[in-house]
Amino acid sequence: MSLVVIALPRLAPSRPTQRAGLRPLVLSLICVLGVLALLPRPAYAHPMGNFSINRYSRLTVGMDQVGLLYIVDMAEIPTHAERTAMDADGDGAVSAQEERHYLERMAAALPEQLTLQIDGAAASWTPVARRLTFPPGQAGLPTLRMELA
Repeated sequence: MSLVVIALPRLAPSRPTQRAGLRPLVLSLICVLGVLALLPRPAYAHPMGNFSINRYSRLTVGMDQVGLLYIVDMAEIPTHAERTAMDADGDGAVSAQEERHYLERMAAALPEQLTLQIDGAAASWTPVARRLTFPPGQAGLPTLRMELA
């Protein structure tokens, strides 16, 4: 019987590859992104559809007075219609004076549409503060926000 010896080449010790060095970096990046995904972010879009009109009323009852905050939020399409109605001179732009006139008309019309009774007697409400803004909506179109207090 003869003995055959086969010499195998020596394997070089394994070296860490660049890919193995990237693993901790990739894992760290995934963890950071996961944490960032959980952080709260402000929402800049309104939660309405493009045709919506949202109204909000808050009554504050005190010992000697009743306060009302009335807010109207209009989405892009009703805002376009209102801005067209505001444009009294028909130049395609709403001036500050046209905005003020619109806001004064709305502030004058609102109390006529509300009924307030205190101890069974009719009471009147007169807005003392008013504000009209046009926050940006989708596709760069304005929305309308009117606040009367």
